[in-house]
Amino acid sequence: MTTEADDAHAVITQAARILVLRRDLGRLRTQVEALAEALADALDDPGPLVATAPHWAALDDGEYAAELEALASWVRDVLRPNYGGYVDTVLRDCWAKHFAAVWELGTLRAEWLRIYNAKRPPLADALVWHDRWLPGVLGRLRPVMKSCTAAADGCAMDQPAHTKAAPWTTR
Repeated sequence: MTTEADDAHAVITQAARILVLRRDLGRLRTQVEALAEALADALDDPGPLVATAPHWAALDDGEYAAELEALASWVRDVLRPNYGGYVDTVLRDCWAKHFAAVWELGTLRAEWLRIYNAKRPPLADALVWHDRWLPGVLGRLRPVMKSCTAAADGCAMDQPAHTKAAPWTTR
């Protein structure tokens, strides 16, 4: 048989366990709230989701014009002001007439947007962009644009950059 003292001791022991569980539950609640906030931040961060490389050859004329205008704005507002010291030695004003330049710069822009549209741009990605992607694009464009002069009317290209895609390249 149990005595009142035994019952009181059991109640006190249960109360102590309940206090420990409440404390642990409070800690778990804090951790869950922190995880929920981190998840919400990750879902609100459009960086990796909005930047896609344009498939230039698959665009119709209207889509091509819109993408080219967005690219031209980026070249004018971001690339030239921030990287002009070495971009301007390669990139001529007629770059939009060179389909290879449109492809290269479009992909370079997409990666730049993926990195820098993030709430917290990843340092490793930024370093790779500066060390690998930008110099790589400039290196590939140098021979493409070498016969063009700096003026827009000094272009060696006599054909428009946009060409229709072959059937196997369409979306």
